[in-house]
Amino acid sequence: MVKKLQAVDRVVAAIEKLVLLVMVAAIVLLPLAQIILRVVGHGGFPWGHEVVRTLMLWIAFVGASLATAERRHITIDLIDRSLAPKAKAGFNIVVQTIGLLLTGYLAWVAKAYIEMQREFGDTSAILQIPVWMAQVIIPISLVVIAWRMFVLSAEDAHGIVTGELDYLAGPDTEGRLY
Repeated sequence: MVKKLQAVDRVVAAIEKLVLLVMVAAIVLLPLAQIILRVVGHGGFPWGHEVVRTLMLWIAFVGASLATAERRHITIDLIDRSLAPKAKAGFNIVVQTIGLLLTGYLAWVAKAYIEMQREFGDTSAILQIPVWMAQVIIPISLVVIAWRMFVLSAEDAHGIVTGELDYLAGPDTEGRLY
């Protein structure tokens, strides 16, 4: 079962990476095009700033989801650095279960917020699209993060049962402050 969960998660992660690649390219190229158009005297895109701002929101939430998939999400790992692998996996299960419950709750609250935005009918200033459409990534990504917390917990439980805990060493120490 864990292998199937991991396979589904890898597909979702591949899609997220592609989406992030496109969004980062757009967030770099759009302002560059704006600058070039202004220099040559053709103004620019009146909607450019709004699109870049929306893409930043999407990049933040999709990136947080992808970081969770790679066990690179924000953690306070003072305790688990000193634990034996089995104890670390057990500690991870507790922490990830709390994370799953919190992100699930936040997703539920974000869904209610999006429903309120839909009812109000606010539209963006320039693009004239409903505001909720730009913000729908919030509950979606929180659900995916909660799903990933479940997958990570299942992976840790499987590791405790089988004794295969090599994955806890992590891919490398890149980005660590200690």
